[in-house]
Amino acid sequence: MKTHTRINELENSIRKELIKIRERIRRGEDSKILIWIIAQKLACSQRPLRDHPIFGGRSPLPPQAKNIVKRWVE
Repeated sequence: MKTHTRINELENSIRKELIKIRERIRRGEDSKILIWIIAQKLACSQRPLRDHPIFGGRSPLPPQAKNIVKRWVE
């Protein structure tokens, strides 16, 4: 049971950090957009176009979004 609780706590912590990242992205801040789940090995972030006025919420993304995503990754 303790392991399950720790996993839930970790998941909640990651979700909270992703919300903060999403808010930063909305404000145009890109200084900290990753959360390191395993230090320097595994990171996560918000989807780069989640709130985009044209492409936000679309899945899959159309080919026109490719350059925007590539810039975000770089």
